[in-house]
Amino acid sequence: MSRTELSGRCLCGAVQYRITGQPDDAFYCHCESCRRSSGAPFVAWGRVPQTRFELTQGALSKFASSPDVTRSRCTGCGTEILYQHKDCLPDLDFPLATLNNPEDVAPAYHVRTVEKLPWVQLGDGLPKYEAWRPKKDA
Repeated sequence: MSRTELSGRCLCGAVQYRITGQPDDAFYCHCESCRRSSGAPFVAWGRVPQTRFELTQGALSKFASSPDVTRSRCTGCGTEILYQHKDCLPDLDFPLATLNNPEDVAPAYHVRTVEKLPWVQLGDGLPKYEAWRPKKDA
């Protein structure tokens, strides 16, 4: 289903957000930073321009997880809501699993597979990139 508006929230419900339209991109990241930040073997992300993302309730705490990356979380339960990399601005990433209807957006490929855990088997047939996906216009 293609919705014209998506919404999501953190685990405790204190933080809620809205996205206008569908994400411009959706992918799985296997990097160590995403694994450690989420406590999961990989993270499914959606990407939208900042102008299409709106925090509708609650507050986020920001954390510089590396020199070029800021992660934003619910101040109550700690759910990660946003990921921002300086090279991708003005776009931002959000975990697809925080959507109220995560089945509406499916990742299209895998990135940073060189850091993939050896016991994770990728049998979904999606494209795999050892580093980042080449730019669409490249």
